Amino acid sequence: MAKRGGVQAFMSFFAFAAIIMIGLALLIAAVLPSSANDVSNALIVVANVFAYIVVAFYSYFFAFANRRHRIIYIIVWVIAITLIVLHYILGMI
Repeated sequence: MAKRGGVQAFMSFFAFAAIIMIGLALLIAAVLPSSANDVSNALIVVANVFAYIVVAFYSYFFAFANRRHRIIYIIVWVIAITLIVLHYILGMI
């Protein structure tokens, strides 16, 4: 397996961390009493943010790599990222 360096390796780590956090959150929710739900919910929120970062990063390259419909993909990408960010900002207030 070839080594990946730089940003791609960092994004792979983000994806790995998101999966680990989701697993921990599910384990905490299943094993510990309901008082640990705050910890479980916090892990799920952080894992979702990590997952969105990874997806946004890779979708960015798809949007900019397509030469034929580049402007349409970029506009749709910007709108989608804006909606996700607004959802998290307004949802956490």
